[in-house]
Amino acid sequence: MFILLVEDNPAHAAAIQRAVEASGSESEVKVVGTLREFRHSIADHLPAIAVMDLNLPDGRATEVLTQPPEAGPFPILVMTSYGNEQVAVEAIKAGALEYVVKSPEAFADMPHTIAHALHEWNLLQERKRAEEALEFKNIMLVTQQETSLDGILVVDENGEIISFNRRFVDIWGIPLDLAESKSDEQVLQSVMDKLVNPEEFVGKLEQLYEDRDETSRDETALKDGRTFDRYSAPMLGEGGKCYGRVWYFRDITDRKRAEAALQASQERLKEIFEASPNVTSAFRMEGQNLRRT
Repeated sequence: MFILLVEDNPAHAAAIQRAVEASGSESEVKVVGTLREFRHSIADHLPAIAVMDLNLPDGRATEVLTQPPEAGPFPILVMTSYGNEQVAVEAIKAGALEYVVKSPEAFADMPHTIAHALHEWNLLQERKRAEEALEFKNIMLVTQQETSLDGILVVDENGEIISFNRRFVDIWGIPLDLAESKSDEQVLQSVMDKLVNPEEFVGKLEQLYEDRDETSRDETALKDGRTFDRYSAPMLGEGGKCYGRVWYFRDITDRKRAEAALQASQERLKEIFEASPNVTSAFRMEGQNLRRT
């Protein structure tokens, strides 16, 4: 393990080096005496930890600290000759992982202090990685929601809104501030007068909130002539625990109109054939000729 010791007092540096060597660890201790030398050293080789005197000939250790400390490339332990509480608070706020008041006992216990600081550093790094992983998942989920063609609504087990995407409020024409109130009841009331059959719509909602494990798919007709495909699925955890429900709404008006137009065209064509015996006979004769050949 590479330890960078930034200390301009040779006696203090020697005491810390002796303590590290006496601990039986295979750590390498490099001593530099200024901030300038510190910067040059870490440019060549990052240490596992840096132990720094607070006051150095060319500045203070607080100039190179990172806040929060886990955002830096390595932990920094700050030492001072004076046990001043205000100075300690300044160092910790600036990003020091630990603060030590110099004394023969502190120098002798430095290997233990370094080990404790590295343990704390590893815990901070694990938490940082977990937070970054969670942030990435959240960003991915938000991106998926906001780029979806569907209006998406997520509610908890009590029916209260957890989240929604922009498409949801757009296709339903719900005021954004109303949706952000997270009141499922108010949002529902805002769309009731837009439905052709609001009783059926609400009845299905109530059924699904009672049968929490059930998935559902149906079509919802609106008074303005649009048709929404409505799909809902429960959010189930381990052991089948239900955490809520996800709703997907897709505007399928164009598809429904195309299907209706195709069906109408087929029916008209059927009527033409049935009303024209000569045409029907001609097609039958043509079919017979094809079979003979």
